[in-house]
Amino acid sequence: MDKPDGLTIITPDRVQEILDPLPVGQMWGIGPAAEKRLHRLGLRTFAQLREIDPAALRASLGSWGERASRLARGEDDRPVVPDGEAKSIGHETTFHANLTDAEQVRGVLLRLTEDTARRLRRKGRGARTVTCKIRFGDFETITRSRTLDKATDSTAELWDAARGIFDTWAARSFRPVRLIGVSTSGLAHHADPQLPLFGDPEAARRTAIDTASDAITARFGRARGARARTLRDPPE
Repeated sequence: MDKPDGLTIITPDRVQEILDPLPVGQMWGIGPAAEKRLHRLGLRTFAQLREIDPAALRASLGSWGERASRLARGEDDRPVVPDGEAKSIGHETTFHANLTDAEQVRGVLLRLTEDTARRLRRKGRGARTVTCKIRFGDFETITRSRTLDKATDSTAELWDAARGIFDTWAARSFRPVRLIGVSTSGLAHHADPQLPLFGDPEAARRTAIDTASDAITARFGRARGARARTLRDPPE
């Protein structure tokens, strides 16, 4: 419900306020076929699902009907099992219409790379592989990857890789884009645990820029700390 991290806190007094407007198709376990059966019963939201007699749900969904009724009320006694450690971190966005300007697509890709690098730093991770995902209006999707010499959480280094992937593709076969995304994998717990023997002024400068950018974004939001290219992104 709360992208990109997927964490939403629902206090007991807000269960109905948050769940009631949700479409039934968003409930765990409700697939396309079950959703159609519920629609035929006139049930399109959690609120409607919560108010109907559970017996009617049993008749339509079988034994799962009662569980659906409980879930619609926010009642679930299954134990919480934490997910395993993330294998990749990334962001993607879909445009309302195909984007025909390569420079605009590149600007969005930069913003997504900034967001991805910021998440890596927040989680104390570095990444060795950068992957760009591109989808076209006919839903054909391609991915291209580049592996770095060492894991990094530097926005500039990740952007160098993402931009190189995109520019190589765009120069050869650009066509209107419906979705653009970037993801990182080959994650390590530290971006670069082995410091060089002699100081690297450029690396120190990049780290300082990232630290300042993260602080500005945390306090004022992304727009205050965005690179100039990202400020002209098209609407999504």
